[in-house]
Amino acid sequence: MFYTNLEQPFHLLNVSEYHTFSPTISNEFRVGYNRWAYSYTVPDKKFQSLDAFPNLTIDQLNNINVGPDPNAPQYSVQNLYQGTDNLTWIKGSHTMKFGFEYRKYISPQLFIQRSRGDYEWSNSSGFCERCRSCFCRT
Repeated sequence: MFYTNLEQPFHLLNVSEYHTFSPTISNEFRVGYNRWAYSYTVPDKKFQSLDAFPNLTIDQLNNINVGPDPNAPQYSVQNLYQGTDNLTWIKGSHTMKFGFEYRKYISPQLFIQRSRGDYEWSNSSGFCERCRSCFCRT
């Protein structure tokens, strides 16, 4: 099999602001952004008249498998936007806290297994008849 490098970029940003309005009232404000991604790619290799290199398996040769990662290409990106605001109010012997939180996820993905196709032969002679260029003789 021939594989490519796995790309996994990560990005994180957080901004916080704490403000004391008086000895009894304080506020906490936070915004954040988190991005995580991965991408399994396939090398740009062709096989005969096919537009992409498939996965080739020959059972007779101990199930030898030639080709790119069978689960590639695939990718996923997760973007998380988050905002929080909390107000703390102390009144006598009571402490009250009010606030809200906002989150938004955006996550495009692609996952199609074996999108280039699988070809399997029980012995090498079947493969040689198919590809017309015999590199394996038994």
